[in-house]
Amino acid sequence: MIAAMCAGCSTQNVTTKFGDFETTLPVHNVASAPADGFATLSSGSGDAGPANVSAQKGGADGKTIIITYNGGGGMGNIKQIEVYTQNSDLAQYNAVLKPIPGETVELKGTDKPDRVMVVLRMTDGSSQRLFDRDF
Repeated sequence: MIAAMCAGCSTQNVTTKFGDFETTLPVHNVASAPADGFATLSSGSGDAGPANVSAQKGGADGKTIIITYNGGGGMGNIKQIEVYTQNSDLAQYNAVLKPIPGETVELKGTDKPDRVMVVLRMTDGSSQRLFDRDF
């Protein structure tokens, strides 16, 4: 397991096109997902405070993309957590999590690297991309 705190990471605004979805969001520069396909990331400074979201591949087939919101000090400032996936076969799946600790979504994955992007939508109308990486 790897844990990365983005408070010490550099941040830059990046425009990303993810299928039909395009947005410009702040990006925390963190290392890519470890070989075991599991990562837990926390947002750093800002109105969100720490927002802890874990992502991994698992399930009975070992291909399911599992995203869990684990809470954090800024959960009162988070309106919703949006998850976007694009599988290696180019299929796209999206889901929305409520900012309730333990809230989990499982999306179809493949046995190859699948792209996962998690975006925090804040109560003030702003957005923060928590991570965007392959699993």
